Amino acid sequence: MRDRLASCAPAFNVFGDGPRFLQDLEDLDGAPNPPEMLFIDSAGANAARNNADLMVHRGRYAALGPALAAMALYTFQAHAPAGGAGMRTSMRGGGPMATLIDPGLGLWSLVWAYVPDGHPGDPSTLPWMNPTRTSEKNGSERYPVQGTEAEAFFGMPRRLRLVEEDGLVTGVVQRPYGVNYADWVHPLTPYYRMKEGAEPLPKHPKPGPLGYRNWLRVVVQDYEGRLTETARSLRLWDQRSDGAQAHLIVAG
Repeated sequence: MRDRLASCAPAFNVFGDGPRFLQDLEDLDGAPNPPEMLFIDSAGANAARNNADLMVHRGRYAALGPALAAMALYTFQAHAPAGGAGMRTSMRGGGPMATLIDPGLGLWSLVWAYVPDGHPGDPSTLPWMNPTRTSEKNGSERYPVQGTEAEAFFGMPRRLRLVEEDGLVTGVVQRPYGVNYADWVHPLTPYYRMKEGAEPLPKHPKPGPLGYRNWLRVVVQDYEGRLTETARSLRLWDQRSDGAQAHLIVAG
């Protein structure tokens, strides 16, 4: 498996002169933000100006190591919340629900259980390997037919460039109008419709515990999936597993 993945390695550099993981292909103009902006719970600039960052204080991270920065960057792009004019949310909106199958046989079995059927991908098609499709104008939405299935896992709604000093991330430059995703259905998320034939909408967990009423619509879809659909990964597991038992991790 390490040999199979070796061809993808150049696409996952956090620093360097070439393409950078989940970052704009070219340098971005603008003053860098503190690296803590990559953490969704961080106080925004307005909260800091108003001295309202009581529960989550500013200045938590002066610098991030490259591994931590990569994980924070991935989480920020995959779950991007609303952030003001031109700051796009993720293709599932801010704070989406994810459902992961856990067969209980270790990390590899957990990862493989929700990998969609398909064929080996080409790293050159990943969004950060090409100039960013910006979204300043109407009609600039990006639809599934314009990308590859891998983009569901590696979306880039935010335009970002990490600032590196001595091997650490000390800032993040952000510009508005990243990729504006439309009509994408994420394989890890259950969806619902307001009425039959309407656009599928990603489910978002409510605060507090997940009760039976909520759980039922996460693991069981209605007749033919007309109003609710379980995550595609869950349906694939049902087809692949030959009745094997597994746990379901629900997160969001």
